[in-house]
Amino acid sequence: VPPASLRLRPRPGTAYARRATAPPARPPPDRTVRACAAPTNENLTVRMIMSNGQVGTIIGKGGANIRSIREQAGCDVAISQQNVQTGQSTAERIVTVSGSPISIHKAAELMMACLEDTLGDGTAPATDSSGAVTHTLKLCLSNNQVGGIIGKQGANIKQMREESGCTIKV
Repeated sequence: VPPASLRLRPRPGTAYARRATAPPARPPPDRTVRACAAPTNENLTVRMIMSNGQVGTIIGKGGANIRSIREQAGCDVAISQQNVQTGQSTAERIVTVSGSPISIHKAAELMMACLEDTLGDGTAPATDSSGAVTHTLKLCLSNNQVGGIIGKQGANIKQMREESGCTIKV
């Protein structure tokens, strides 16, 4: 072993000197699996456009269905009024659902279950070629929300179409 004065020492700032020092300790990566993308405590509002017949079915006799949907889902469900004072009758109304993402999903499921029986005017629900019941759902979205649904180069909407098997039009 050569004397200490003859040993090669790395000069500060050189690559050799940087390799000689240990890298700073890093915490282990976060490996937490998250169940959904949106936080569950965040309140959201979803607006749907539905026909008067569908709205009548969702409201139910004496408001029984809408009351049950509100209680079971744990969110606020509001339906726009028809403009009766001006004498103008609209064929569609806006259904506004506000709450956590999980409660909004539950409310939508319960509304679709109500619609699967029959529409308020007595007509049977629409079916596809295989005989399965289908529903058309129109959402009122801002441009920012539409951008989030479409995603970069259409990746989000493509994934939604593949996973759900639904036809989604923007």
